[in-house]
Amino acid sequence: VFRLTCAMIKSDIHHGGASAVADAGHQTKTRPAAVKLGVDVHSRLYVVAVQHGHGAIKPARRFEPHEFVPWVGTLLAAGHAVHVVYEACGFGFGLCRALERAGAHCVVIAPRKLDERRSGVKTDARDATMLCQLLTRYLDGNVRELATVRVPGEEEEKARHIPRQRDQLVRARKRLQAQGRGLLVSHSLPAPPNWWRPQTWARLIKLLPDWTPPLLETSRPVLSALAAEIGKLTAQLEAKLAAANAATP
Repeated sequence: VFRLTCAMIKSDIHHGGASAVADAGHQTKTRPAAVKLGVDVHSRLYVVAVQHGHGAIKPARRFEPHEFVPWVGTLLAAGHAVHVVYEACGFGFGLCRALERAGAHCVVIAPRKLDERRSGVKTDARDATMLCQLLTRYLDGNVRELATVRVPGEEEEKARHIPRQRDQLVRARKRLQAQGRGLLVSHSLPAPPNWWRPQTWARLIKLLPDWTPPLLETSRPVLSALAAEIGKLTAQLEAKLAAANAATP
């Protein structure tokens, strides 16, 4: 009886273990691998390096911007978990939001040098491949491989344009204002900082030789228009700040 019982146990273990291994092997074969995509983003072209699981990174592919997210959708529809990385750039975060709406996981990172070997050779395909390699390390737990940036919401991103535009206009005004002062200083003439403003200009013009006012007059309307737009944007920002402070308990 003892021998019979042992034989039955061995039989159960053998067949049960074989079945479990077979099931595990079947799941491993049928479960789609995670797909990692390193994307070098340009205004008219995306260069994409693709890695399935921990396999070799495939040669980079090229997509027009409108083609890329639908293609990612086909990977998702096939059951793959899709992970994407690209560098923050002047194109905003619309790509990241579109990918996440489609169901992909997207990481946006701060711009960085991607030539780890310092070969001096830089191509879009190499950059995409390097991004893909860094993403794999990051997903494997080496979180320091990527300096991720926070992706703002659409409304937050829109709100950022007002202070940015104001800063750009302020820089343009300073540059044009400095050009006028440079002309005056180079001829040892009075050069007040805000030489173009009406009251200052009315006093200054009396002190200038006849040849200088026509040169400066070309810039004064532009400076006045810039100042007016800066004032409008400043008022908008102050109103938003006041509203935010009023809403804070």
